[in-house]
Amino acid sequence: MSPDNSYFVTTAIKEGTSIEKNPHALYRVSLDGSIEEIISDGDPWYPKFSPDGKWLLYTRFDYTDKDEERNMPARDMYVCNMETGDITNLLPNNPYNSLCASWSPDGSQICYILDNNGDYSLYIKDFEFASDDDDIQVSVEHDTPNDFVLLSNYPNPFNPSTTIEFSLPETGFTDLVIYNMTGQKVRELISGTMSGGIHSVVWNGCNDSGLTVSNGLYLARLRMGSQSVVRRMVLVK
Repeated sequence: MSPDNSYFVTTAIKEGTSIEKNPHALYRVSLDGSIEEIISDGDPWYPKFSPDGKWLLYTRFDYTDKDEERNMPARDMYVCNMETGDITNLLPNNPYNSLCASWSPDGSQICYILDNNGDYSLYIKDFEFASDDDDIQVSVEHDTPNDFVLLSNYPNPFNPSTTIEFSLPETGFTDLVIYNMTGQKVRELISGTMSGGIHSVVWNGCNDSGLTVSNGLYLARLRMGSQSVVRRMVLVK
């Protein structure tokens, strides 16, 4: 139910579809009995209003990206601006399934679970948004995870810059360095003590001297203590 009790949003099956075709949509049902389809992208489930009614949080099932071993679809966390209709993936390029999301009482945070092949972790994220020339941008930061993870950068391929996200299980000395494919150090993005949680940093495609690097494949290496993980990135101009 919307916070003002004027309508509610529910998941309902679309006529003439099959389970492989993502059959569900989200519908707005007003108290006068009128029904309006508001979200049909993917297979949306579990809608939850923010306390102010401006945002609708939901989980989207993707049957085109299926976990064949467990016979389960991929699941992503999305938010819809109920005033503009803009839809944003809150965890773009996240390799894990997200589910069971919910708002804090004041709408400032989102609590959700990540499913890493049956290994479940609970997260809390701050929810913030900003308007710029009528484009809605959603920023989610300050996780409380229990994993050491270097997430896929986005966009990838990229030009000229890309955002790299990673999570740390605790406070400690951390470095994030970009290398080329010959193993040469290109750019040191982070080197110092960082708190546990999810962080993000933008690489602008320049080396430590401030010069733009050439097209090609690069490696981002995140290291904390004895733990180290590497991700590939592609710069295309």
